[in-house]
Order: sequence, then structure tokens, then C-alpha cells
Amino acid sequence: MDDDGGERTFKANFTGEGVRLLRARVKEKLRELMGDYSDDTLAEYVVVLLRNGRRKDEAAKELEVFLSDNNEAFVSWLFSCHPNFSKLFLTMRILF
Repeated sequence: MDDDGGERTFKANFTGEGVRLLRARVKEKLRELMGDYSDDTLAEYVVVLLRNGRRKDEAAKELEVFLSDNNEAFVSWLFSCHPNFSKLFLTMRILF
């Protein structure tokens, strides 16, 4: 994982539009990594993980079964504090 040892977590209050945009970006990234991805349930699960403040290492463990070889790349992308993510949240704190 990263230098933060998987301790980075988001604790976010999403706007309604933010949830929709985040879900769309997650689905796009899953398609990029997995090619034939089309399961909206997994994208929703990722949003729930973020809403519930899962740490990076916890999210990686929970998503491993779904993403297998793509897990590390996806979780790294998700927790990289993508510059556009801050626009999706009404409030956001990064906790260490």
C-alpha cells in the first residue's frame, strides 16, 4: 500500500449530486480496469464504504473479492484524493 499504511480514510457528507457523480466516476474506473464491468451494485458498495469512513486498508480488504488483480490499482486510485473528488462533497475531512 502507500506510506500512510492504509490509514487514510474519508469521512464525508455527500451531496445528492455528489453521490451521483462519484458513482459515475467509480463505474468509469471499474470499466477501465475490468473492461466488461457493468454491475451498478459494486459502484454503490464503493460509495457506501466511503460514506462509512472505511480506511484504505479496510476498503482494499473488502473489495479484494470483487476486484482481485485490479484491487490495488482501484483502491489506490480511489484514495488518491483525486482533485475532482472535493467538488463532490458537501463536507469532507481526511482522518489519520
